Amino acid sequence: MSTEFMAFILGGLLIAAAVFGGGLEIKELKLPQLVGVARFVCAGAGLGFIALAVWLQSNSKTTQLATDESVVTTVSDPFVAPKQAGERLDYCLSDQTTCGEQPATQFCAQHGYTTAKQYPNEKVEGIKTRFIDGSDQGCEAESCVAFSHITCEK
Repeated sequence: MSTEFMAFILGGLLIAAAVFGGGLEIKELKLPQLVGVARFVCAGAGLGFIALAVWLQSNSKTTQLATDESVVTTVSDPFVAPKQAGERLDYCLSDQTTCGEQPATQFCAQHGYTTAKQYPNEKVEGIKTRFIDGSDQGCEAESCVAFSHITCEK
């Protein structure tokens, strides 16, 4: 049981004792008969516990929201068949050895994101691809490898 719930239940019991004047029995719990000032003290304590429960609950939600906001990332819709200068984006950099994550992350940076989250490739036949480095170079072979899509995140 949470602290908030226990404080709320205790507050409710104390208010019930103040309203009915005590003399309540709930299973093993027995509240004695209350008179005069004891009823007012009981009512005040009950209201205090209910206020404490409400405060603890709202404070825990604020903490949870702050925690959730600190890990929020923005993920793009997939860039399907991404292009560079009008041609399919090659899966590798111009050195043909650095492939996948680095050119995908550079593509994401060009679109205002920080990293590439998903970047699968596919063979494309009869389609020229272009490297991300801004040159006019790319793959012009019969079968090239390009990104099928890139999903970016901030």
